[in-house]
Amino acid sequence: MAIRWAFAYPASLEPDGVGVMVTFRDLTGAITCGDTRAEALAEAPDCAEAALEFLLRDGDAPPPSDPLPGEVVVPLPLRMAAKIALIRSARANGIGPGELARRMKCDPKEAQRLLDPDYASKIDRLAKAVQAAGGPALELHAREVA
Repeated sequence: MAIRWAFAYPASLEPDGVGVMVTFRDLTGAITCGDTRAEALAEAPDCAEAALEFLLRDGDAPPPSDPLPGEVVVPLPLRMAAKIALIRSARANGIGPGELARRMKCDPKEAQRLLDPDYASKIDRLAKAVQAAGGPALELHAREVA
């Protein structure tokens, strides 16, 4: 059975008197804004990423809820989606940095960096690490956005 994880979070856009404010109901405290709707939406992925980095350091990232009427769906940056997939796979399978390093035949410091949500790992290494941690093969599917 294929594992399917969603890496996009619903967000609300509201005028705030100066511009447009973006909030994420699944990511408490994640708030950003822009002078226009387009600017606010351009800032939203980085805001979600920063909130998730914080949440992952202290535990786990909540799965995204289904969007409610009026909400927009904000996709995560690709690297953060891969980090979440790796961290979830490693935790689900009891794989720590040492075991990940052994399975990947890499230095334990590299395995630790791959599991660090703040570290800018290369996407190809993350994809290999997810599989080494017992997770699914990562696939990229392109689609048009409105």
